[in-house]
Amino acid sequence: MSKSTPYFKNKQLHFNERTIPMLSGEVHYWRINPREWRTVLERVKEMGIQMVATYVCWDFHEVATGELDFTGVTDPRRDLVAYLTLLQEMDFDIIIRPGPYIYSEWKNNGVPDRVVKYHRLDEKFLSEAEDYICAVAKVIKPFLATQGGRIVLLQAENEIDPWPALFTEPLGLGKKPGVFQQFLSEQYERIEELNRIWTSDYSNFDQVHAICVEQKDQPEKLIRYLDFVRFKHWYVKKVAEWAVSTYRQAGVDVPIILNGYDGMGTQHWGELERVAEVYGQDIYPSNEFAKWQDEFRFLVEKARIARAISRVPYIGEFESGVWHGWHYLTNALTANHYRMAAFGALAGGIVGWNWYMLVNRDNWYMSPINEWGRTRPELFSTFKKIVDVFQLLEPATLLHKSSIAVTIDPLQRSLVRPGESVLKAFHDAGLDYEFFELGSGTCDARIVFYGGGSWLSRSGQERLLEYVQTGGHLVLIGMVPEYDEFLIKFKSLPTNRGDGVIPLNGGIKVKLNSHEFVYYGNRAEWFESVPGKAITGTRIPSTNLSSEELLHQHSLEQGQEYKIGYTTQLGQGLITYLGLEVDPGLIKHILIGLDNVQPIECSMASWTVALYERSGSKFIIVINPNQIAGSCEIRLNGLDHDEIYIIRDLMTDHTWNLSETDGKLSFSCSLPAKDATVLHLQRQNS
Repeated sequence: MSKSTPYFKNKQLHFNERTIPMLSGEVHYWRINPREWRTVLERVKEMGIQMVATYVCWDFHEVATGELDFTGVTDPRRDLVAYLTLLQEMDFDIIIRPGPYIYSEWKNNGVPDRVVKYHRLDEKFLSEAEDYICAVAKVIKPFLATQGGRIVLLQAENEIDPWPALFTEPLGLGKKPGVFQQFLSEQYERIEELNRIWTSDYSNFDQVHAICVEQKDQPEKLIRYLDFVRFKHWYVKKVAEWAVSTYRQAGVDVPIILNGYDGMGTQHWGELERVAEVYGQDIYPSNEFAKWQDEFRFLVEKARIARAISRVPYIGEFESGVWHGWHYLTNALTANHYRMAAFGALAGGIVGWNWYMLVNRDNWYMSPINEWGRTRPELFSTFKKIVDVFQLLEPATLLHKSSIAVTIDPLQRSLVRPGESVLKAFHDAGLDYEFFELGSGTCDARIVFYGGGSWLSRSGQERLLEYVQTGGHLVLIGMVPEYDEFLIKFKSLPTNRGDGVIPLNGGIKVKLNSHEFVYYGNRAEWFESVPGKAITGTRIPSTNLSSEELLHQHSLEQGQEYKIGYTTQLGQGLITYLGLEVDPGLIKHILIGLDNVQPIECSMASWTVALYERSGSKFIIVINPNQIAGSCEIRLNGLDHDEIYIIRDLMTDHTWNLSETDGKLSFSCSLPAKDATVLHLQRQNS
C-alpha cells in the first residue's frame, strides 16, 4: 500500500485519493475468540461497513509490570498485530483507540491496578501512561496509513473526566488544596481578583474551597459553581493536550480524534475541537427515547450543536447494543429505535458515527452481530438498510436548508439550561433550525432567536451585537443578557425589558407588523415607551369562564392596549423584543410577522422534519417521535411549480408524485409510531 497522510476537508476524511465515509463499527478483538475474527468481520463487511474501530486494553495486554504482550505469546486474544493484519487483508480502514483509559466495562476502566489510584494529571499516572503509549505506538506504527497501513484515525484517551467524586481530595475539591486551586490561580492570577468576583476574603488560593454541586436556592454561590464547571473543562483540556502531544511525540502522525459525554458539563466540545482534529460525543439513549421527557429532542439538539461547532459533526460512540446494567434502563433495543436514532442524528447534522458495539462481547449484548458471527436478523437488516441510505445521502456533502437559528452557549449548556423553554418551543412547533454557537461560532441565518438566560459571556454578547450590526435580525422573548460569565453587570445589546408586568386573565391580541394573532398566557411585560416600532397587545375577553358570576369582572380590562415589545434598527440589522412567555404557537406567529418562510413545513407540530440538498436533489428526513402511528402533510416552499417532482422513500422504495394544494407543493407522509425515514425528492426529468 502507498504511504500518504489522511486528512479532513469539507467534513470528510480523505486518504489515498479516496473519500472515506465516517461510518464505522466497534469490534473488540481481545473479547472474541481469534478463530472467529474472520467470520465476524465478514458479517461486518456484509452490512456495508468499511471501517472498524477497536480499543486496545492496557490492563489486558500488560502481563507483568511494564511487560506488554501485543503478539499473542501469552494468549492468542492479545495478538493485536494479527488482528490489524487481518483487518488490512480484508480491506478495512481502522480507527485505533489505545487509551490509556478505555472504560469499556473492563476492570479499572482499562488501566492496571497500580495506576488506578492516581488521577489523570498526577505525575505518577502520566509517567506510567507515557510508557504505555510509547509501547503501543511502536506496535501500531507499521499499520498507520502514513506507513502504508490502514489505520486512518487514532483516538487519544477516552471520555476524559476528572471524576470529582472519586478524586475529591487529590483534586483539591475537599479539605486540602490541589489541582483546583492551581486552576483558580491561573484564571484569576491574583487572589484579590477572585475575592472581587466571589465577594470573598481569602488571603491565598490554597484557602479556597470548591462548590461542586449547583445550589439552586443559593444564587450567591452560582459563580463558585460556575468556576467548578470551568475547572472540569480546564482539566479535561489539559489531559487531552497531554495525550495528543504524547502520541505525536511517539510517532503517531495520522489524524487524532477525541470523544466525550453527550453533555457539556464535563467536556467543552469547542475547546477539544481545537486540541485534536475531531471531537465526537458518545450517545446511548433508551429504547424509543421513552425514559426521559424530551429525550429525542435532546438527541437532535446535540447533533445541531455538533453541526455548529465541529469541522466534522461526529458521534464517537453511537449506541449499538447495550452494556450490562444499562439494559435495565434502556430496555430491549428495537429496529425502529435504531432508525429513529440514526435519522434523528442525520436530521440534526451529524455526518458520521461509530456504532458501539457492532459485535457482542462480554458485558455487552443486543448488538446486530454476535461473538460467533451470527446475526439478529431484524436488527442486522435494519443496520444494513441504514448503511445503504447513509452511503446514498453522503451526509457530509449535503447543504442544510433553514433560515433561522437559536443561540447556544457552552457554559450555559453545562447548567440547568436557562433557554430550555425556547428550545422546547421550537421542537414542539416542529421547526427546523441551526444553532448559533456563541463561544466561537458565526451565523448566516436571517433570523436568530436568543436561547439563553440573563447572563452570557462578554464575548458571546459581543458576537450577538456583531451579528445584528452586520445585518442579522435578533429576536428575544422575555429574556435579555444583562450579566457576563462572572455574573457582573454587563449588557452589550441596547435592549431593555418592560417597565412593568401585568397578569393576563384572558388572551391578548398581538400586532406584529401586519400580522395579528391572539396569545394566551399568564403575563405580559409592558413599556411606557419603546425604541423603534412598537409591538402592541390589546386585551380580549377570557375564554376560561366556568360560570357567569364573574362575567362582568372578566370584561373590565377588555380593550386595554399595551406596548408589549418593539423592533428597532441597530447598524444594518434589527432587534425584536417581545415581553411574553415563549410557546410553540408564539414562535410560529413571530416568524409569520417577520415574513419568514421556512423551506419546509410540517402539519404535525411534534414531528421532526429536516430538508437537505445536493446538486438539485433534495433529501427530507422525517421522524415520528410519538407513541401512535400518524400521517403529516409536508409542504415545500421555493420549488418550481411548472416541474413534476417524484418522491422516493429510501427505506421502502415506494414512489409517488408531489402535488399542488392551495398553490403550494405538498405531499402526505405516513409513519408508524416511534419511527423514521428518509425521502428523496427530484425532478421527473433528472
